[in-house]
Amino acid sequence: MSNFLVRYPEANNQHKKMLRVHERVYAAGATEASGAVHLWKAQANDTYWHGLFGGIYMTHVRSAIYHHLITAENAADRILHSTTSWQRHECIDFDRDTQKKLIIESDQQNLYIDPEHGGSLFEWDLRRSAHNMLSVMTRSQESYHQVLREYEQERRRKVAKALQQQQRVTYAKEEVGSPHTTVRVKEPDLDQYLVVDRYRRTSLVDHFLSPGLPMANFVQMRYEEQGDFVDQRYETKTEQDKKGLSVIMTRDGQMQRAGALRPVSVHLTKTLFLPLGEEKLVIRYIIENKSRARLQTFFACEWNVNLLGGGGNPQAYYRIAGQQLENSHFDSTGEVTNVDEFSIGNTWLRQEIDFTLSEPATLWRFSIDTITGSEGGFERTHQGSCFVLLWPLLLEAGQSWSVEIIAYGRLPVPVI
Repeated sequence: MSNFLVRYPEANNQHKKMLRVHERVYAAGATEASGAVHLWKAQANDTYWHGLFGGIYMTHVRSAIYHHLITAENAADRILHSTTSWQRHECIDFDRDTQKKLIIESDQQNLYIDPEHGGSLFEWDLRRSAHNMLSVMTRSQESYHQVLREYEQERRRKVAKALQQQQRVTYAKEEVGSPHTTVRVKEPDLDQYLVVDRYRRTSLVDHFLSPGLPMANFVQMRYEEQGDFVDQRYETKTEQDKKGLSVIMTRDGQMQRAGALRPVSVHLTKTLFLPLGEEKLVIRYIIENKSRARLQTFFACEWNVNLLGGGGNPQAYYRIAGQQLENSHFDSTGEVTNVDEFSIGNTWLRQEIDFTLSEPATLWRFSIDTITGSEGGFERTHQGSCFVLLWPLLLEAGQSWSVEIIAYGRLPVPVI
């Protein structure tokens, strides 16, 4: 099992979360009232590994594991804490990789932050709905992907040859054999979805992108970062007062300019504020041009969210204020400009998040899909939705720019 925890940070994240909740449940008495039964359910082995007949790529099972973990955590904390609102935080080596993470817990939400890798948010538990919003799998290279590539290349070659010979073409013939050796696919051209991500699919990932970059290039990882902020170290400090907790993360980085000999020095401040007693998160960015040259780029804030939106699930959705989406399903793809308010949610999970932006942005959205093998053949699985907020920046030497993002959680409101 340890090999899976090393290969898949998402499995390791889930495992270490389970150990943390285990300590909480046993500190509260290890009874059914303190969450023991939900803890045991969360220890089912299905998504702590990966293989032909299951594993960490199963989105709905992974989400269910977190649901039981957070439900157990809620039960234990009702015993360990008073009924009043509370917050606490600590810097610990949560995932046992020798690097400290910032763990913030409260009666409303938990935020797990990785200062060493972009100041990114890798777990966001909403306690009321008992849902981890960020349980998204990264698109990784698997050994069986080459088998699929070769199969699809040969299939297309045969189809092209048959068409040339004016033969009647049928897509697939059922083959009988071992699921370990027979190549079967559940839809054609699955190899076109084989994308390998350069970084873990977390949230609050900070990009500087070239003006004019097509969204399709971003989806396929066919682009170059202008800045050195993704997956890099941020200085981090916290401030607690009676209103809530602030997390201030900063980085002095460089941004490359096309045709320029020297990069532009950029200072980025990313502040998170968690109000006490509210299902709310406030993010504020300040970007300063610290060089003598002009800074022209697109700043992009990336989020990766799991709301069980696969297969066009009508209960999982995007909603953008003042705009009618042709496809509002959570696994849809699209680009919308001039967005200052939008919502994501799932009525079955009883969870909606409303986002308000102080500066209108362009919103990209697309499904994170992985290709895995199963007893029924190769299949595409929705892991979550990526949405990216983009703002054009034109800063002269010494100038700065700021934006505020407010995310407010609540029960979904029925659409009439």
